Amino acid sequence: MLITVTAVEACQRVVAVRDAPSSFGGYPFLLQQDSAHWVELDATRALLCFLRPVDKGQLAERLGRFGLELERDRAEDRGDTEFEVVNHTDRRFWVREALGAPLDAGLYEELDAAFDGELEWVGAVYRDPEIAGRQSLHCPVPDVLIVDEVVSGLEGEGLRADDEGSSYLNGYRRYSIEEPRTRPAARVAQEQLRQRAGNADAVLYENMPLLVPLSMDPVDTFYPAGPQPNLPAYPGQWNLRRIRAYGPGRTAHDVVATGSGFDVIIAVIDSGCDLTHPDIAYVAGSGGISGNGSNTGVPGFAAGHGTMVAGIAGATSHNLKGVASVAGYWSRIMPLAFSSFTNTEAARLINFAVANGARVINMSWNTTGWPSTLVTDRALNDANGVVLCAAAGNGGGVITYPATHPNVIACGAVNNNDRRANFSNFGTPLSVVAPGVDVPTTTTRGSGTLSDLDRKDWVHDFTGTSAAAPHVAGLAAMLIAIEPTLTPAEIRAIIEGTSNRVPPSPYNGQSENGPWNTFVGNGRIDAMDAVSALKPARLRR
Repeated sequence: MLITVTAVEACQRVVAVRDAPSSFGGYPFLLQQDSAHWVELDATRALLCFLRPVDKGQLAERLGRFGLELERDRAEDRGDTEFEVVNHTDRRFWVREALGAPLDAGLYEELDAAFDGELEWVGAVYRDPEIAGRQSLHCPVPDVLIVDEVVSGLEGEGLRADDEGSSYLNGYRRYSIEEPRTRPAARVAQEQLRQRAGNADAVLYENMPLLVPLSMDPVDTFYPAGPQPNLPAYPGQWNLRRIRAYGPGRTAHDVVATGSGFDVIIAVIDSGCDLTHPDIAYVAGSGGISGNGSNTGVPGFAAGHGTMVAGIAGATSHNLKGVASVAGYWSRIMPLAFSSFTNTEAARLINFAVANGARVINMSWNTTGWPSTLVTDRALNDANGVVLCAAAGNGGGVITYPATHPNVIACGAVNNNDRRANFSNFGTPLSVVAPGVDVPTTTTRGSGTLSDLDRKDWVHDFTGTSAAAPHVAGLAAMLIAIEPTLTPAEIRAIIEGTSNRVPPSPYNGQSENGPWNTFVGNGRIDAMDAVSALKPARLRR
């Protein structure tokens, strides 16, 4: 159940918290974290704290007698859920009811008796209703409160000042609860301290998250740098680190909540894709006007071109194989194959994608061979609610169609030094640039240069603005996963407005969304800054 609390309701909820039915350990169902945020009890979980370090394997066996199990790490085969590491320590362990039922109200006493004085306390687990998945789960630690310095005289309230723990809290002090079993922090705060302070923000909890807040590096085989057969020093997926989708420090995949509840469909209008590829999740039953999205030979396209494009935008990430992608957690690929490459065929493929649920369309192709573009213009004009991304072209000159259409995000290419690739077209229509030189990605099975378990299903050097465009398409899908109501214009504004102003300078032009340069547009995309633009300030840190 999701709970939305308005400012008007907040005052009324104090009574609700006090009078709500108690559950395991006597904790309230609703708990006020601060003046703006309420959380709800997850009655199926608890955090056990022992007085001394405990062997995890032995603990798991003992917990089974009570129908409990240790919370487990998780790495899904599909990309819907991030790789997750549970925040166990040598004394604190997250447990859950094995069948997902609420914990018995008498379980505290049973555990205490069974562990013969080994337990220091049992903490309730709460869920932030605004965040999906296990990332929302946390425990307001029962033996600690964080109190504003303006609140005085607390030592007589069963609290003990923690001077060492108070250092660097800048205006708050940390207090230990002397009897966390009978008077946990949640009860102390709600029953006494907040009434005295007159301000919920003056008394806060020390929240321990269920999941380790990882700085995400996918475990896909070719993400890290390292030796590869018959290759010079392999740089890994430098492209994803450069746009801050993954890698050192806080990146986009650390900010975005786990799972969005739906898959954003990215239509790849191209040469089709290898539908048997083990590293790409496809939309079932959608192959375009021909009913076939499989890899086809299209004049002017490199062999496997569509599969390479699809892998950059939406290859399954963190699945212990192949490559990661920009939007692998929140996307599925709709592969749409050209056969004759006519303008009417292009228009039909665009319209098919829109009619069948695509939220993003990637067009890693460009042409000057259509004297009239009216039919395709109409398709692009009618693509309401769909983000359109296209390659700027590889001629080193003026940008070509469809990237010249005003509704389309025209994507140029940069190398691993953030310098414009010399082949990347430029000029007035250019929106942004993205990695487009020696990009690792998926390719038709058996034709690649990167070998995973003796399968050469990946390639290390996909180059061109064709490689740049799906980075932007993947980022658009990520933004939609966070906020599905965003319009294409709003997504474009975010992507352009948060791009990194890479060389050359100066950015003496001006687009609707900021400074602009004829060679790199608004700059090189930055996934971290783009997704952070949608997050409240408290979640950007």
